[in-house]
Amino acid sequence: MVWTPFFLIMESNLNEVLGIAFYAQEQEEEKSRQIEDLIKSYKGASALLPPRQYGKPLNPEKFGITLRSIIEYDYLLKKLLSECKKRQWPGISKNL
Repeated sequence: MVWTPFFLIMESNLNEVLGIAFYAQEQEEEKSRQIEDLIKSYKGASALLPPRQYGKPLNPEKFGITLRSIIEYDYLLKKLLSECKKRQWPGISKNL
């Protein structure tokens, strides 16, 4: 087979399209791993993460009620502690 300029252009476009798709998948994987790492930092949450294919985003709809409760509790606790520090509540903010 003889490679004409048309085939060379198609090949370079295909390489570009594949490169863009690969980069997008890598970005999604990085984002999902960062979220997973954050969730794994919560006590007891690591074992509750649902399985996920490489390059696919996390699906919060697959989180069980226990995992959701752990995430919400951690978020609310951090928010409460932040407010305590801002308001300088005696006895609470000194121990933080």
